[in-house]
Amino acid sequence: MNHLALLDLELNGHTMHRFNRRQGRLYLDVNWDTDIILGDYIIVQGYRGLDPDEFEKVWDDYWLKSYTSALIKKQWGTNLKKFGGIALPGGVQLDGQAMYDEAITEIRELDDQMITKSAPLEFFIG
Repeated sequence: MNHLALLDLELNGHTMHRFNRRQGRLYLDVNWDTDIILGDYIIVQGYRGLDPDEFEKVWDDYWLKSYTSALIKKQWGTNLKKFGGIALPGGVQLDGQAMYDEAITEIRELDDQMITKSAPLEFFIG
């Protein structure tokens, strides 16, 4: 990984910004006399982690609820796999393997959804 980081540094150069998470400050490492001309614009798109104690609606996220349900379904399927083929009253049979496989599929889909639709990680520096 160090070798890849060195190659990235050599090919792309140094980053021109730093972010201090504790102070909440963004530092631009540019030469203000030559790199930035009066009238130029600097546009920054930032993301911030939210404190769940202060912002309770963080827990009302649809993706988080779906992922939690899929993990619970996976555990429940794991537990029911031990009792596969047992007939319950009324002719119903437990099929823990099918529930487990369905949960694994849901988890994979939600992981792909998180990777493709989430905020880019390159902004989280500091």
